[in-house]
Formats: sequence, C-alpha cells, structure tokens
Amino acid sequence: MVGYWGLAIPAAYASPHRLTIDGRQLYAWCAWDTLFLPQLLGQTAEIESSSPASGVAVRLTVTPETVADVNPAGAQMSFLLPDATTIQRDIVTTFCHFVHFFPSRQAGESWAAQHAGAFMLSIDEAYVLARRKNEAQYREVLG
Repeated sequence: MVGYWGLAIPAAYASPHRLTIDGRQLYAWCAWDTLFLPQLLGQTAEIESSSPASGVAVRLTVTPETVADVNPAGAQMSFLLPDATTIQRDIVTTFCHFVHFFPSRQAGESWAAQHAGAFMLSIDEAYVLARRKNEAQYREVLG
C-alpha cells in the first residue's frame, strides 16, 4: 500500500502538501487532508504546502487536538463543495485539485475567482470542518 484516503508515501505521490510526522515525510492529496489526518493518526504533523498561485510556502503545526501554529499568520485555505457523484469517480481531480493553502485571503480569493465553485476558509474554519468530518466518518473509532 502506498496511499490511503488522503495520505501517501513520497515515492508514490508527490504533491505540494507535505506532512512530517515523527521525522517521516508523507504527502497529502489536498491541503484539507493535512488538517484531519493528525487526529486520525494520533500524531502531531508539521505541514508545509506551496501556494498554487505564488509558490509561497504556508507552514502549520497540527496536533491531534488543534492547529498550534500557522505561518504566515493570515494564511487561508481554498475549498470546494464536492459533488457526490463526481467525487466518487475521482476525488483527486474533482476535489483535491481545488483545495490549497494560500499565504493570505487576498491571494486565495484571486485564485478562487479563476476556479468555479472555489471559496476561501480561514485555517480555523477549515480545521473545525475537518474535525466534523472525522467525527461524522470515524465517530466509533475516535470515541
């Protein structure tokens, strides 16, 4: 196995969304994955992701309980409300390709304006949404 539901090992999938967990570098399919995976793995992750608009790095520390650090402080995340039918066919191209970190709201909104359906969330809003997804999908496992 080289990847599962948003997480991949480096040799299998290079993406702009990198997680370092316990000294091991992994990749996420989209920026949002980096916010919900630490809770599922029970590990703190150092995140580094390149903005698709400028290449500027956004760095976060995400623990199983919270987002502990965001740099730059005003970073944002793009999001897209997924269509259930298309997302089941190919989640990466129909959803993940639209979910990125940006160094500022202005940078993200400029990019989102060129991608139909994309909109911006603060890192805190995106993290709350990630926690809700985990609770809905993995309630029994997470307790």
